[in-house]
Amino acid sequence: MAETVRTYLDSISAARVVYVLFLAEFFIGPIGGLIGVVLAYVCRSDAPDGLVSHYRFQIRTFWIGWLYILIAFAAVVASIGFVRSDGFGLMLAAGSAGWMFGVIWTIVRCIKGLKYELREEPYPNPGTWLF
Repeated sequence: MAETVRTYLDSISAARVVYVLFLAEFFIGPIGGLIGVVLAYVCRSDAPDGLVSHYRFQIRTFWIGWLYILIAFAAVVASIGFVRSDGFGLMLAAGSAGWMFGVIWTIVRCIKGLKYELREEPYPNPGTWLF
């Protein structure tokens, strides 16, 4: 019984660390997100049922967030081809807006996930693409 309680507490700590690493990614670079997603993958298999939804949500946050950022990066790179045309500003603005969306999207998801995790509740819809 004591071992089960200890495992649950360790899992809670690990889930919190993953959320914090995802948020720290904006300050320390992508290594924070990479460490976080690896930790989520490792801890997911041994996690209690209530935390499995958090790990699934965190893994999806990492991969979908990178997808959004790559799409924004592609728009910025595409804008380089439009340097001598009127499309340059539009593509650069689209890429910048896409990047900002990805950043805000990740921050909101992490804060919302932390809110549920701190209340020791499973994440209600870990398969969502939004929030």
